[in-house]
Amino acid sequence: MIDIRTYLELEVQLHKRLRKTWKPIAAKLQAKVVDAIDQGDFAKAYSLAKDIDLTSVGEKNKQYIKYMLLACANFGARMATDSKTTFVSAGAHDKLMESVAENFCKSLELNATVQVYKAVVQSIAKVQEELKTVEKAEKPRYVREFVDFTVEGDKIMQLISSLHTSRLAVWGFAAEADLLGLTTYKLSAVLDGRTSAFCRAINGKVFKVDDARKSINEILSVQNPDDVKSLQPWPKQDKASMEKYAEMTPEELTAAGLHIPPFHPGCRTMLVRVGKAPRTEKPSVPKEREKLPKVVSTKETFEEPIVTGK
Repeated sequence: MIDIRTYLELEVQLHKRLRKTWKPIAAKLQAKVVDAIDQGDFAKAYSLAKDIDLTSVGEKNKQYIKYMLLACANFGARMATDSKTTFVSAGAHDKLMESVAENFCKSLELNATVQVYKAVVQSIAKVQEELKTVEKAEKPRYVREFVDFTVEGDKIMQLISSLHTSRLAVWGFAAEADLLGLTTYKLSAVLDGRTSAFCRAINGKVFKVDDARKSINEILSVQNPDDVKSLQPWPKQDKASMEKYAEMTPEELTAAGLHIPPFHPGCRTMLVRVGKAPRTEKPSVPKEREKLPKVVSTKETFEEPIVTGK
């Protein structure tokens, strides 16, 4: 079985690419907002906050996003077979990757923009309220504590990257398993100090490939990224909910949408085959096919912070 760190590194590199694009945009806008606050012009600060927009982060990196998501799909496919060359890697998936990349960009344009804007407006309001009770000379102290645009953007971009890479790995596994004639799969969680209660409990449970394939295809075909919340709800992590989940059968968990990851932000649970992969002819790879981006393993990439569930 291939090393899951390869998959995690794909997620990290995607997030790094987005962050590299966002950082100068955020720094430039933040400087203007902080300057307005320092001058006591809060009306201008609020007005400038409306200029927050992460649309260009997705637009400038759309092709890279597509390639990295396809790489994640191929990783998932390799979890279903012993072959280095998979049916997924040999196929043509431009239409699907274009659609998923488009939803990825929509999430940056809408969800990420809204989250950063809210954080900035709340920070401006906090500074404004605090300055009412202090002397003018103390004003810079509060400005230095102002929310960091880059950090706020990083949080939501990391979440979006994590969710999409996880779903593409699920799609890759389900597509490959279906072509191989596999009927079941089991969930495999990374068990360490960051493992969520649900992932620890769901580890090793067996589900039907057909159910996973149908669910992930529906999830990836939504037009509005927010619609995924109803199709794939995150499990609650409190004690009462965990006791309830423990009593549910695989069929009941499937009906509740709790049979495929991600189960929370930064989820590292993967689909793996049950038993040995069946023998099959090696699929041919078109010569004209563009190569996936090379993934370079470094100590630093494995130490990147990954958001965990509750």
